[in-house]
Amino acid sequence: MTDVVTPSGPRERDGLAARPPGRRMSRTALLSIACLVLLALAGEIAASFTQAGNGAYFVEDKDLFIVRKPDLHGYTLGDGRWNECHINRQGLRGEDLPEPRPEGERWILCIGDSFTFGGGLDDAGAWPAQLQRLLGAPETSGVRVLNGGANGWDTRWQRRYLEVRALDAFHPDIVVLGWNWNDLNVDPTQSAGPAYARHFLEAGGTWLSPFSHVPILRESHLYRWAAVHTLGSDALPTDRDLRHSFQEYRRAMNLVAVEPERRIAEMRSRRFGDRAPDLAFWQATDTAPWKMVRSEITAIRDACAGKGARLVVAMLPEPTWDGPGTFPGTERLAAMLDGLDVPWVDEQPDFLARGPDGEPAGRRPELWQRYDMVHPRAEGQALLARGVMHVLRSQSLLAGAER
Repeated sequence: MTDVVTPSGPRERDGLAARPPGRRMSRTALLSIACLVLLALAGEIAASFTQAGNGAYFVEDKDLFIVRKPDLHGYTLGDGRWNECHINRQGLRGEDLPEPRPEGERWILCIGDSFTFGGGLDDAGAWPAQLQRLLGAPETSGVRVLNGGANGWDTRWQRRYLEVRALDAFHPDIVVLGWNWNDLNVDPTQSAGPAYARHFLEAGGTWLSPFSHVPILRESHLYRWAAVHTLGSDALPTDRDLRHSFQEYRRAMNLVAVEPERRIAEMRSRRFGDRAPDLAFWQATDTAPWKMVRSEITAIRDACAGKGARLVVAMLPEPTWDGPGTFPGTERLAAMLDGLDVPWVDEQPDFLARGPDGEPAGRRPELWQRYDMVHPRAEGQALLARGVMHVLRSQSLLAGAER
């Protein structure tokens, strides 16, 4: 006698009838999700042991739009290598500040862009850290130097940082603004705003872009590792690429900073001869970028004065300038600062070689990073620190502080 095959007969014996297609698909999906989660966790753990996965990253900030993640010991990538980068609890680069503030200790807050932050260098290479070494340890010198530099911040952003946070948070005695000439090469309608800040957070145009909108994912070790390798930021540029980007940057700086000064040179000569122009002439010949800079530096001076801090400006060297003489625009900025009673130092001459007549002429490539060309090496940063040290002492701003 043959078995009668029914819909529930042999299949029940095989154990398959109890698993409808819908349940099998759900179980498969759950298993797939579990495998992906386990794979992601394994990737996160593995990335946490890499320098790329521990990059010092940016986070959103309600007042400043973006800041480096506070209280983080990580790395920054620059000049073909990873460099140690410690962002303290107060959001400054370097060690945590003492709490409470030691009685009688004078604080110098250094603000600026990637030059001041120390782009491409470890913590000790940045000029604020080197200035601290010139002064001596705070315990013996009575002076503590704070590095408030941030990549990409222009004059407008630096003014905002002082007004909404730094002056009240740190009560500095002196504020040193490391001013970079590329601040003339920004769109003031885009700078220091949320739209401009987003590109520091997002890996736009890549498969990572959707994940960059979720903070918990964007701040993971795995995301940071993937971003470095996806964007290719760990790849060394070729000499051809370096020359091309450098020449493009030179053209931009010539357009916004060099050519405007050359165009007014004849007018200036006819009107003043060998005499220095008056302040009215400089104000009347300001370009739109210079008007913005004049307004912002005036506001910075006023904000500092209102909190009892003295402003000093370090004119940082322009990497594309090879002479002759110092960078065009220096006299304009100096006249502006003199009119505001703000001490300043021109750092450009130290970055130029000397010609047979002893006059500055020619770029000193050994002071600039090999795979960057627009950020100083530690040796160049040391020159910046010495320049700031000189102006502080010449203005007697350290009198009674150094022990």
